[in-house]
Amino acid sequence: MEKIHKHRYVIHILVGLFLAWGIAGCHHQALPANDSQSTQEMVQNNDIQHKRMQSRIAWLLLEAEDAFKERRLTTPKTDNALNYYQEVLTQQPDNIEAQLGIERIVKRYKNMIRYAVEKKRLAKAQILLLRAQSVDEKHKLLQSLENEIMSLQSKEKLQFFLDTDLLQARSPIIVHYLESIRKYLANNVQEVLLVSPTDADSQWILKQLSINTDEQQFIVQQQAGKRPKVQIRLSSSDES
Repeated sequence: MEKIHKHRYVIHILVGLFLAWGIAGCHHQALPANDSQSTQEMVQNNDIQHKRMQSRIAWLLLEAEDAFKERRLTTPKTDNALNYYQEVLTQQPDNIEAQLGIERIVKRYKNMIRYAVEKKRLAKAQILLLRAQSVDEKHKLLQSLENEIMSLQSKEKLQFFLDTDLLQARSPIIVHYLESIRKYLANNVQEVLLVSPTDADSQWILKQLSINTDEQQFIVQQQAGKRPKVQIRLSSSDES
């Protein structure tokens, strides 16, 4: 009898273990189904997001092309070809069409600058160069144009015209441009005239030029105007 009870006891233990393993196995088999569903939903969501991004990029490229054809290269502020191409590159950095589009903008500006230089339109050439530099400051096509533009300057009166949009945005391009003007303030300066839309703009320009109106030996004039510029009148050789 004891042997029978012992066998039954062992059998109960084995059955219990078998049932426990079976239940655990059932739970284990249920997980892949849930994981598979989650993975499928994730793939679907990613696919939807990808399609939305592609649609957005296609729309941006169309807008950029329209802006380019209408010569809205870098202005107005948001509705311009450069802005659309840059937005494409934020979403898809390796987008070839956007990269080539930005290159086309620089080349278009180069042609416009050369035409302005040929017609001796100093203000136009300078502003176009600033806008081109806002696209790609160190582009090789623009470097040689600066010397051509400077050739239009009078020996007695140097004029540096500023792009209004870049000035109001306090663009680094304008900061760099004004810093480059400092070298002309070193010798034989008789008068500096600042023309700007607001007094705040004028004070900001003075700061970038490192001009202290109380310490400078030359006269500093400030004038309100919609066409901002820095004009430097030099002393003639007879006066010096």
